Amino acid sequence: MRYIILVLGLCWAGLAVQPVQAQGAMAAAAETSAGFTQEEVTRWFASLRDLSAWGEANEDRFDSEHFGMKQPNISPMRPPSLEEIEAMRTPFSTAVSAANRAGVAGEISGVLRPHGFSLTDWGALGDRISRAYIALQMSAASDMAGQLNTTISQMENNPHLSVAQKNQIISGLMQTLDIFSMLSDAPAADIESLRPMLGVVERGFANATR
Repeated sequence: MRYIILVLGLCWAGLAVQPVQAQGAMAAAAETSAGFTQEEVTRWFASLRDLSAWGEANEDRFDSEHFGMKQPNISPMRPPSLEEIEAMRTPFSTAVSAANRAGVAGEISGVLRPHGFSLTDWGALGDRISRAYIALQMSAASDMAGQLNTTISQMENNPHLSVAQKNQIISGLMQTLDIFSMLSDAPAADIESLRPMLGVVERGFANATR
C-alpha cells in the first residue's frame, strides 16, 4: 500500500468519485485567486511524480500506522467527523501534516525543493488543484445536483415508503449534495484556468497512482 506517496492526498483517486455521507456542508472560507499558470501546475505534477518514486523506494520503511493515517469508516450510520471532512477538502495539506507527525518532512522537503516548493506551499497548491479538478468533473456531469434533487422529490412522493424510510433516504441524498459541494468549492479563477489543462491534470494524477 502506497502510504508514503504522502498518502497521495489521502487516497485522492477515490475522493473524486465516491459519494460520502456528511452531517452537513462545511462552509469554506472565502478564497481569492488569480488562477493557475500552466508552469506551476506542470511543476506541481512533476514534483508529485518524483514524490511517487520516492514513496516506492521507501515503501518498506513505513505503513499507515507510522503516518498516523486511518481510512475513515464512513457509512450512513457513521457520517464523517468535521476533522475527516476537512481532510477530504484539503487532502494534500492533511498529508503534509501526516508527514510532519511521521518525522519524514525533511526527506520529503528534499524531494520537493528542486521543484521550487516548500511543504506548506506544495500542500496548499495541491488542495487548490484537487478542488478545481473536482469542480470541473462535476460541471461536466449531467446535472448531478439536479438529478439528486429530482430523486429527493420522487422519494417524498413515493407512497410505498414509510415516513422513516423517506427521511433516511432523503437525509443521505442531502448529505451527498453537501459533500460534493464542499469538495468542489473552488474559486472561479482556479476552475477556469485549470480547464484547458485538464489533460495535464488527468495524466498527472493517473501517473502518480499507478
